Amino acid sequence: SMRLPRMPKTADTAILFSSISTVTTQWGGLGYDNDRHYSAYATLGPCLGNWFHFVSDRQIIRDERDLNDYKTVVVPWATYEYPGVLDAFKAYARAGGTLVFTDPEAFTWNINGEKFGAAWEKLAGVRRLAPRTAPAPMTVQPSGDLELPEGFTLSALVPGFEVEKLDDNVMTVAAFPDGKPAITMHPYGRGKVYCFAADPLYALSE
Repeated sequence: SMRLPRMPKTADTAILFSSISTVTTQWGGLGYDNDRHYSAYATLGPCLGNWFHFVSDRQIIRDERDLNDYKTVVVPWATYEYPGVLDAFKAYARAGGTLVFTDPEAFTWNINGEKFGAAWEKLAGVRRLAPRTAPAPMTVQPSGDLELPEGFTLSALVPGFEVEKLDDNVMTVAAFPDGKPAITMHPYGRGKVYCFAADPLYALSE
């Protein structure tokens, strides 16, 4: 006789589930790097109270989901991906969507064994350089792009990468203590592309 919970009919946020990255783990399932999907769920759901959908890369390839249904797509892990997903993300951002890549190694490898390289950099607006040597806080800069107070600090348990901005329009949203970019925002078409240089969703395994 208990009433069922009332669920929202729509969601304006999606989390990408990278099935092709998932099968690269030792057991081809949840665990290891894939824990970042759990972290994204916990952050957006229980912590922030946001209603969202999980969208699989395979659903995108099969045209079973329309990314334009969402204002924001969060990508917690997508080191290996289909080239069609990158094309879909470019079209989505050009149309006004917001992409948030918390995985600093997103779209490193095409499924054909080649690196995405410049094809990814065109969307991201940054180039990955050498790995950083120690975890470091990421402090929000006075850019005014995010509704966060200047000096607000985020943390990551892994060092991440040095990144190079490739476009004068790329904004440093947050910086490491040495002043180098930690979170960037690249205006792309009518949309925005946020990239983290260190992953705030990565959970260290014991």
